[in-house]
Amino acid sequence: MKKICALLGICGLLIFSGCSNDESIVDDQNVDAVNLESTIFAQSNTGMYKGVFTTLDGQTRGVIEVQIPSTTTPTIGFIEDTRPKAVLELTNGKHFVAYANTTIAENQNITDLLFSSNNFKLNFSALANGKYPQVTGVTLEDLPSDVLIAKHTNRAPVTPIPGTFVCIECGTHPLLDNSTTQTFNLLMFTTPDGGSTIDTQVTLGMNVFNATGTQSNCVADGTETTCDLSGSFMAGSAPITWSGIHTFNNEATAAGNDCSGASGTWTFNSVNFGTLTGTFISDSGCIESTSGGLFISEIADPNNFNGSGQLNARYIEVTNGSNVHLDISDYEIQLFSNANTTAGSTFNIPDNTVLTPGQVYVIATNDEDFNTIYTPVVADIQFGSFNSNGDDTFVIVDAAGSMIDVYGTIGVDQTGTCAEFEDGRALRITGTTEGALIFDESQWIIRADSTISGCTDHANEPQNAPDDFNPGTH
Repeated sequence: MKKICALLGICGLLIFSGCSNDESIVDDQNVDAVNLESTIFAQSNTGMYKGVFTTLDGQTRGVIEVQIPSTTTPTIGFIEDTRPKAVLELTNGKHFVAYANTTIAENQNITDLLFSSNNFKLNFSALANGKYPQVTGVTLEDLPSDVLIAKHTNRAPVTPIPGTFVCIECGTHPLLDNSTTQTFNLLMFTTPDGGSTIDTQVTLGMNVFNATGTQSNCVADGTETTCDLSGSFMAGSAPITWSGIHTFNNEATAAGNDCSGASGTWTFNSVNFGTLTGTFISDSGCIESTSGGLFISEIADPNNFNGSGQLNARYIEVTNGSNVHLDISDYEIQLFSNANTTAGSTFNIPDNTVLTPGQVYVIATNDEDFNTIYTPVVADIQFGSFNSNGDDTFVIVDAAGSMIDVYGTIGVDQTGTCAEFEDGRALRITGTTEGALIFDESQWIIRADSTISGCTDHANEPQNAPDDFNPGTH
């Protein structure tokens, strides 16, 4: 199921515009966020509440603040408008603001307080001391949504971390596949020693599963601290367990040093579909720059099941070697047969194809045959023209039209070269994170039905499917 998983916190005063007629004239002059977080509000219904937001379809998420100004303490901060306000900031950059139509008296229970604008609505409740806040009836642009929220104070700061999860080993589960990302949000309550409880918000099939987890074993390394995360929740009658890491900046709060992000893996022991696994990652984190990219990780031409008219186990896989979610929509994978200098076949990766860090994308020559031979692994997509018999060149071209990886040499028949993998496989070595513009045979482990001298790791060992192959894993 980190980008689950960096953190978008809302700090200070923001001006939101352009989301609706209501919001285009909003000027955020009514709340001093620092004062609202002060100890005077710690045991009050007034103050700041922070949380995470998702639409039930799991495709839109963000962070939310509910601000309940004090009507009896006007000297704390500069307050011109004492109406409660809800501020939503989505990870796609959009902002929404909704006001309540009444002020709130201190030390009284809040019950179903309606916040409303043209396209954003919710009901907010909390006890008189600010505990047990709850948001219900959430809609965003008519989409049913969900909010997980908590009281935010200096003594008990709340860290919202919106993110996503994706399935890697999905079986035949009807709601999970290895390309669609859905919401996996974290709401963290960190103590001074780094220990923390965690509330989680996960979407699956228009349902939201809320549960708890823990943070422990925090270790500081300079200005960054890394902690272990773990948790579980029930999806129907079956458990989902997850674990990962949380990395955050440990300096005093200031512009540019409040990064926080999380990532990890999950396991779903489904009653009907077996054990499913995947990853989660926050939408942003403490990574200063993106490294790595998409690269060819394996090409298969099995000694058996490799000819026309019989079961075909041929495939090519590519891997996201970067440290972020990678949108590979409109990338191309080109096949140059034999010694041709023009691509004979070009596969255009479909729109909305996003790979999490480390995720493998498998393109089968025949997906029905592939899924039968390599069960329970399922190909991501089929492209029948990638029917290479081991002496061809493959190229990845990004969405801007630039070549980012190559296997073999364009214009050269690979027969008799270190790139020949006939009746075998070409496997990228462990540790590869990005492509190469010039083929480097030392980056590959190659098995074929021929002996080629002068290569780093090329052996005459024909490979048979499925036992000699592990598609979808790199």
